[in-house]
Amino acid sequence: MTCYRTHICCTANREPEVEALLERVVPAIGADVLALGIPELAGVCLGGGYGRGEGGVCAGPDGVPRLFNDLDFFVFSSGAGRRRKREIDRAVEPVARRWTRALGIDVDFGPVKNTGDLGRVSHTLMFQELKHGYWQVCGEADVLAALPALRESELPPLEGARLLLNRGMGLLMAAERVRDGAEDAGFVLRNLNKAVLGGAEAQLICAHRYRWRARERLEAFGALAAERGLAPERVQEYAAALEFRRTPRVRPPDDWRAAWERARGFWCESVAGAAGCAVDAETETVLRQLHADRSLHGRKGIRNLLRWVVKTHSPGSVCDWLDAPELRMLRRIYRLLAAAEPDRNGPGVPEERALLYRLWRVIS
Repeated sequence: MTCYRTHICCTANREPEVEALLERVVPAIGADVLALGIPELAGVCLGGGYGRGEGGVCAGPDGVPRLFNDLDFFVFSSGAGRRRKREIDRAVEPVARRWTRALGIDVDFGPVKNTGDLGRVSHTLMFQELKHGYWQVCGEADVLAALPALRESELPPLEGARLLLNRGMGLLMAAERVRDGAEDAGFVLRNLNKAVLGGAEAQLICAHRYRWRARERLEAFGALAAERGLAPERVQEYAAALEFRRTPRVRPPDDWRAAWERARGFWCESVAGAAGCAVDAETETVLRQLHADRSLHGRKGIRNLLRWVVKTHSPGSVCDWLDAPELRMLRRIYRLLAAAEPDRNGPGVPEERALLYRLWRVIS
């Protein structure tokens, strides 16, 4: 089996103990998938932070360095039909569960993708980041050779909107756990920092100034923030979130609500910036721009309505019919979070949050 790898190390700080662990574990996970005997299997790649060489390392209760991020694997097939791909997805689930228990972090396998279909997802941030940072641990050929590599400036603004949507939903989930002493500090802190990371990086994508490497993104965001008149603290907050991803320290803040509010403010400003609005723009102004800005939607048309109906079984509001589903969802979550404060039940009413979660799961 040939191994294709874009980075020598998996962690941002090159932690020897964690690197040694990954050198043992990652090939073993690939071997477990290979042992399933899936005829259509073309390859398995580790992506995410560890695949890009930017994975986080934290100290355990005993002071020993340990993994912090999930292990995100991508499974690729050759010539598998829709039904067969679902069967492969189910086949790898026990492998994910077994290694999740063994490592104490989530081991995830994304939905299987045919190598012949990679051109259809070449515009997405997820697959472009995979192209620029992965470790193939299963398969004879480089499965990503057929995936076109884009320049950073070629990422479509809709990918920025998708990123904002996902990080906004993370904020909503974190708000529900913000209490007088949150029960899951790690979960909340991860999502607060992801909201900042996603907010800054979505602005860069929408401005066609994204960079593949974290250090270059920080420089690019500093320049963009100065041009847009953002508070200097925003650049500092982004730098702190990058450092948290590199060497996370799960230390509960003195005031959970204030920490959530800072992340929410960063995210809301980022939505306004992505929509081309001023930092202090009114909520309704941002919402109108999210609807009107064609550069965000990419291509408005009946295809977007069909995507929404297929996924949600409802056409929704007539005025939204031609909008990209990701933008329709982003407007919903932005309206909620722009006016929200964390309370004992989270922003909005429970029924509203339940609907958002359901729509998010099918749209994303």
